Amino acid sequence: MENSNLMSSMSESEERTWALFSHLGMLAGMFIPFGSVLLPLIIWQINKEKSEFITDHAIEALNFQLTMLIIYLGCLILCFLLIGFPLLIIAFIIDLVYSIKAASTANRGEYYDYPFNFRFIK
Repeated sequence: MENSNLMSSMSESEERTWALFSHLGMLAGMFIPFGSVLLPLIIWQINKEKSEFITDHAIEALNFQLTMLIIYLGCLILCFLLIGFPLLIIAFIIDLVYSIKAASTANRGEYYDYPFNFRFIK
């Protein structure tokens, strides 16, 4: 099968759903250790040859969740100074709000760039 056939084998609705799930991986992290990083990584690896739209969203979500992981680790270190506890709550709220906003944008079929994000993967 040619690569061009693979790129068109998925409906727009399926692409939007996969992109949405890549951003909602943040919720998976609440139940599965490192699920917030693993879900967009798996979605990206499965669909990187099938859809540019899904690839863009999965990489964006993965980079954001890696950024948030670093922030969470910094907050955990600061918990020894007691300031880390409120910072963890703030970081969680930021993670939740931006992940939901990105998922909603993906569901509309639009591209989304998080307002702050280290670009580990391009």
